Amino acid sequence: MLEHCAICFTADGRAIGVYSDAMPWASLGRILAMPRASHVEFDTAQQQWAARDARSGRVVAFGRSREAVLLEEHEHYTNEVAHGRLPS
Repeated sequence: MLEHCAICFTADGRAIGVYSDAMPWASLGRILAMPRASHVEFDTAQQQWAARDARSGRVVAFGRSREAVLLEEHEHYTNEVAHGRLPS
C-alpha cells in the first residue's frame, strides 16, 4: 500500500508534516517536538471511531473501523499540508 506524506517548512525553519509510524525517525536527526494534529477515540454514543482535530475539536474522520479512520485522517492532513493550510 502506498502512503502519501507531506512536509512543509515555515519561514522560521519549523517542519510541519504528516507521517505514519513507518517513518524512519532515526534517519531524520534530532526531533524537538511532535504534537498530534488529532485524537482518535471511540465514540460510545455513535458506536464508531472518530478523529477530532486537536485544536478545533472538529471531526475530520469517522467510521466503524479504527484502521479506516486512521487512513482517512492521514489523507485529510496530508491534503491540508500539501495545500499550504498549516497549523499555527
